[in-house]
Amino acid sequence: MKPERGKEVLYLTRDDVVAAGLTPGDVLELVRTALTEHGSKRVEMPAKIGIHPLPDTLMHAMPAWVPAVNACGIKWAECFPGNHKYNLPQTSGLMILNDPETGWPVCILDAIWITAKRTAAVSALACEFLAPEDTVEVGIAGAGVQGHEHVRILPRVLPKLKKIKITDRFPEATRKLIDELQPTAGV
Repeated sequence: MKPERGKEVLYLTRDDVVAAGLTPGDVLELVRTALTEHGSKRVEMPAKIGIHPLPDTLMHAMPAWVPAVNACGIKWAECFPGNHKYNLPQTSGLMILNDPETGWPVCILDAIWITAKRTAAVSALACEFLAPEDTVEVGIAGAGVQGHEHVRILPRVLPKLKKIKITDRFPEATRKLIDELQPTAGV
């Protein structure tokens, strides 16, 4: 059931976002469209604004309007590297999607899954266009959420990839990523 315009706002948890069923291929194509539109100057995306409550932290507002897919909204994202002390991810965030005809908010959703997938897809598309076709080895600095997502998507755009080298400031994170993903990564 579609929410009634101006009367309801849909809320999607992280689990709801994952359950939407976007595949890695879907994500790559959506990001490819957004980047193509942006590069063709058909996207309105002002510079990030933000606050920095603690040293080495950020809270950024990122609005965008992508007419080609009739999508507009804003992401409010946070990065607090010390969150591991609280057993929390370092990154959190919400997105608000708006009806482009009325401006009315139609959906508030968790931005973590989308951010992780989108960031890795941007890197993958850069590799698709910039890396030599015979690339067999890449390196990734960071074995957190982004490291995991990069390991999952890079083999899709680098068909000859055989080895991914991983490093992280927490050696146990590197070991965990390797143990978790090597059996299915294909590299």
